[in-house]
Amino acid sequence: MRLKILFGYAMGMALSAMFALSAAAQAPAPGAEAGLHRWMSRDPRLEADPGLMDNPIYLRNHPEFAQWLQEHPRVHRQVAMMGAYDENHMWRSTEWWRTNNPNWISEHHPEWIQAHPEWRQYGDWDEHHEWHDRGWWASNHPEWVAAHHPDWGAVHREAAIEHHDAAIEHHEAAMEHHEVQMEHHEERMEHHEEHLEHHP
Repeated sequence: MRLKILFGYAMGMALSAMFALSAAAQAPAPGAEAGLHRWMSRDPRLEADPGLMDNPIYLRNHPEFAQWLQEHPRVHRQVAMMGAYDENHMWRSTEWWRTNNPNWISEHHPEWIQAHPEWRQYGDWDEHHEWHDRGWWASNHPEWVAAHHPDWGAVHREAAIEHHDAAIEHHEAAMEHHEVQMEHHEERMEHHEEHLEHHP
């Protein structure tokens, strides 16, 4: 019995090590992402269309970049986490997809959602992969918000405070403007009275 327990423990450790090695093998090398961004910043065409990484003509015309890709073969995985092509074969960043078609993200690239937890401060996806903003969730499923996004309440309070402060500033500015108008009115009245005194 003890031997079986030890054997099971050893197998578990071995499997854990295998999964860790597999994940490490798939992940880009440290610094590869920063290096890729540097290459893209040098050439707007590459930034607009990362598919050029697989274009033999482009690589032949950019031998240094081709050599860098050979030294970082797993960097293609990083590109897959940076964006995707739309239906017109235009490269779009993950942020563009989140803003313009978040439902497509949930259906085709759920790993992007895991990589960007900050997206959920604006809203969330339902069970049908449809995106709804915080206001929709609060109006239609407040109990779900309380259970899954209690942080939205804090964000809402902060927004309310900012709105209140902005309203006070606007009121003060309006009062100052009114006082200036009153001063101009009084000056015009004084000029009018002076005019009447000199021209009875």
